[in-house]
Amino acid sequence: MTIDPGAALYDAMPAGVPWRIPSIAPLESCIANRGLHVLHWSRPDTSNGYAVRAHGLLTSLRRAGWDPIGVTRPGYDQPAAEVDGISYLRLGGQDSADRTTIAHLDIYRDRLIELARELRPSVIHAASEASNAVATIEAARALDLPSIYELRGLWPLTRLGRVPASVGEPDFGTSLRLEVEAAKAADGVVAISDQLASWLVRRGVSKDKIIVVPNGVDTERFTPQPRDEALAAELGVTDKVVIGYAGSIVEYEGLENLLLATARLRHLKSHMHVLIIGHGYQLDDLRRMSAGLGLADLVTFTGRVPHEDIERYYSCIDIAPFPRLNRPLTDLVSPLKPLEVMAQRKAVVVSSCKGLKDIASAGVARSFPGTSYVELAKVLEELVTDDSARDALAQAGYEWVRATRRWDDVTVPLYAMLTTLSGQQKSSAPSRGEVA
Repeated sequence: MTIDPGAALYDAMPAGVPWRIPSIAPLESCIANRGLHVLHWSRPDTSNGYAVRAHGLLTSLRRAGWDPIGVTRPGYDQPAAEVDGISYLRLGGQDSADRTTIAHLDIYRDRLIELARELRPSVIHAASEASNAVATIEAARALDLPSIYELRGLWPLTRLGRVPASVGEPDFGTSLRLEVEAAKAADGVVAISDQLASWLVRRGVSKDKIIVVPNGVDTERFTPQPRDEALAAELGVTDKVVIGYAGSIVEYEGLENLLLATARLRHLKSHMHVLIIGHGYQLDDLRRMSAGLGLADLVTFTGRVPHEDIERYYSCIDIAPFPRLNRPLTDLVSPLKPLEVMAQRKAVVVSSCKGLKDIASAGVARSFPGTSYVELAKVLEELVTDDSARDALAQAGYEWVRATRRWDDVTVPLYAMLTTLSGQQKSSAPSRGEVA
C-alpha cells in the first residue's frame, strides 16, 4: 500500500504495522558478543532513571564479557562520549516533532543500518519507547541480525499520569498497540517487571521469548555514608529524624499524601523534618499545598539539585517514603530510587501499588494499605519515634539489595539472551524486501 511519509505510523496501523524492511545485502560477518544498544537517553548528559538503568546494564554486560556499544536516537543533541568504558555514540540529525512519522523512522532505520555495517554487532537491542524498537527491528531484519526490545515502561501511560485527558486522544490506544506489535516482532523481549511481562502476554506476545530484568543498583556508588553535617545545618535538620523523598515531582508519586500525612505529625515537629528533593510539574502545587497546611516549619522543598550532590542529600535522610498512587503506570513499572536508598541503609516505606509489590513482599520495606495518608502517617510516626525499628528496617533493605539487586545480578538473564541470540538469523520478524 502507499504510505504518506509524513503520516504517523499510528495512522497506518488498522491493517497492522507497515514494516518497511529494505532489500539490501545482509552483514557478511559479525563480531561475536558485540551488541548495539539503542537508547532514548544516555549518560553522561542525562541522569534520569532511564539513563542510569542503561548504564547499569551495559557496564554489567561488559564485566560479563559482552562488548556493548550504546547509541542514542536521532536528535539527541549531545557529543559522543565514553563513560566507565562504555561508548555512547550519536546518530545526529534533528529531533522530530513526531517520532512516529514514517519519514523519521526511515531515517532512523537507515542510520542504524549504516552504523551497524561499520560496527558489525551480532545483535541489536533497543530500549523504550516503541519508535526506537521499530527502527531497530527494521534495521536488524534488513541485515539478518536478531533484535531485542526492552520495555522499561509504557510511555502513553506516563503521559496519562501527567495529562489524564490523553486517554481520549486518538493515538492513545494505537500507541499502546505499537508497543505490543514491536514486542511481537522482536526476537527477544525484556520487561522491567513481572507485571509488565504479564501485560504483554495477555496481549499476545509469546511468553517464551520474554525475560524480566528488574531495576538494579550500583552498590559501589550507593553506600552508607555519615550525615553531611554542613548540609544538614544548611537545611536546618541537624539532630532531627529526616523523612526524605528524592525524585520526580509528579502526581502519581503521591506526594500530596505525604504532605497530608506530615500534617498529622505536627506534634513531632521538634523531632523530625521532611525534605522533598527534585523537580517536576507538580512542584508549585505542592508548595502551595504545604503553605496552606501550615507546614513551613516541617517541610523543605529543595528543587532540583546537581546530580553529583545527590548522595550528600541522601546522607541526611533517615526514612524514605514512596507513596505512589494506584495508576496503570505504577502498577506495571517499578521505580529505581527505592533500591538506591536501600543501598545507603535507609528505612523505606512504600504504598501497596503493584509496581512496588516485589519490595513490599520481600519484607524489606514497610508498606501501608491503599494510598491512605492516615495509614502512611501511622507508619512514619512509628519509624520516627522507634530508633531500633527504623535501624532494623534499614539494615534489612541494605542486605536485600546487596544480595539480589546489584546490576551484575539482575543482568544475568539479559546476558544469557544476548549470547543465545548472538549471531542467529532473524526468526520471527516481518520479511525483507517490503521497501525497495
